Amino acid sequence: MNMAVLKTVRLSRREKQYLVLCAVAVVLFILVQFILFPFLDARERTKRAIHHQESMLRELAVLSAEYRSLRDEARDVGRMIEHRPEGFSLFSFLEREAGRAGIKPNISHMRPSETIERGPYRESSVELRLENITMAQLVDYLKRVETEQYLVSVRRIAIKRSENPPGLLSVLIQFVTYA
Repeated sequence: MNMAVLKTVRLSRREKQYLVLCAVAVVLFILVQFILFPFLDARERTKRAIHHQESMLRELAVLSAEYRSLRDEARDVGRMIEHRPEGFSLFSFLEREAGRAGIKPNISHMRPSETIERGPYRESSVELRLENITMAQLVDYLKRVETEQYLVSVRRIAIKRSENPPGLLSVLIQFVTYA
């Protein structure tokens, strides 16, 4: 159609109202489809991102507290190692304390393990087998050996009742320390 024809078209009042209503509907559709929906989607994505970041921040705070605790513990371990006597040997320490506890004759074997590097420290361990000892002797020995002063601890222990003589124990203990 030609523009001159459009200018000459006369619309009734009702047709003009329908035309205006249709134009308003098209404008509303465009506003909703291209402005409102993208805005709401962006808002929802932002909310999800904020929740995700908040959960990451909480996790980071927990990890930070755990890191500080481990760092302080490592610092304490370093101090304990520094205050240990010069030339400390786990093997000789365990043997000396067994003599003091009166169970040195009950040692069937002592096996030192390879030293393992664990960060700034070296971990050394000794496996000790005791035969025919009483529970009281075992407890006394463990009290003597497992001290913060020397930074010695029990990693693993296996206790069995001895059949000959009855009432005594057979014990396998793995001790560990750091240097």
